[in-house]
Amino acid sequence: MKARCFVPFLLLTYAVAGYASEPDGSSDIDGVGRYPGSVIVQYEATSYDEGAFPLSANSRTDRNAFDSVVVAGPRTTVVYDVPEALNATVLGVFRSFSDGLQDAGFVVDWECVGSRDTCGFFFPRTLFPGEARTRFQSFREFTNLNGEAVNMLSAKKDAQRVILVVGKSPRSQIVQYAVDAYVLDDLETEDLVLTTEGIASDIAQAGTATLDGIYFETGSAELTDQSRDSLATIAEFLRANSDDRFLVVGHTDNVGGFGDNQQLSERRAQAVIRYLERYHDTNVGLLRSVGVGYAAPAASNATETGRLKNRRVELVFERASGE
Repeated sequence: MKARCFVPFLLLTYAVAGYASEPDGSSDIDGVGRYPGSVIVQYEATSYDEGAFPLSANSRTDRNAFDSVVVAGPRTTVVYDVPEALNATVLGVFRSFSDGLQDAGFVVDWECVGSRDTCGFFFPRTLFPGEARTRFQSFREFTNLNGEAVNMLSAKKDAQRVILVVGKSPRSQIVQYAVDAYVLDDLETEDLVLTTEGIASDIAQAGTATLDGIYFETGSAELTDQSRDSLATIAEFLRANSDDRFLVVGHTDNVGGFGDNQQLSERRAQAVIRYLERYHDTNVGLLRSVGVGYAAPAASNATETGRLKNRRVELVFERASGE
């Protein structure tokens, strides 16, 4: 019988020499637990966030080339130290979690045992663009493990998605690991009613109008059924202003690379135009799609609320027809 040192569903508190108390409000992630004797050194929980759930590793030559799916919902990140006195190894900690998660009913979608070069070159920075140095700042050398042992996995159970990274820098005497967990959920937001009068007023005052009520599937250019009423309103406005030309401009937040976001924002703008042509017989010759990715944010991308505001479509006045 295999010996396990994985402890699910149990919050453990340790008085370890050299460590102060754990961060206020911190706790292990439900169903995941911790490696016995390890200590929480950083904890962050957000009510809603979006990120990449890895299904393969990237490489030194192409850091953005890896299979993944976008996940969204409440997110919790916990970084742990495994004190030197425990004499733990990266592989030992990793196998404890890999075996334990499966015993607890998780399905491991992908795992990699090896070094940074085999399990993903600068992989954490790819997964968490723009935030690795803050959200994982207590993970020593998290964004550059210098070729030392780095083991990773991604696992799922029901609505829960877990990413685990275990590593050790040659400049550190301890093993560390980070658990990044999402609970899949839709963000509850107050739907803003889009009106032709509102669009007209915004265009007249600022030359642009945010098209509230336009929704896409996560990480996709596929419009959701929730968008129908707003798209009908946009079509009505365009029929009333058929002498004018407009840009349909797609925007994203900064999760992911700029090139991918620019292409996604362009596809979303195109999807709006195609829908208006197909279902509302709109003269699409008056419309031109533009995708700017995250180059023109409406709010800070540092919070989930700001990122939500930045994922939008705008109608921009270009010129009167015939000009």
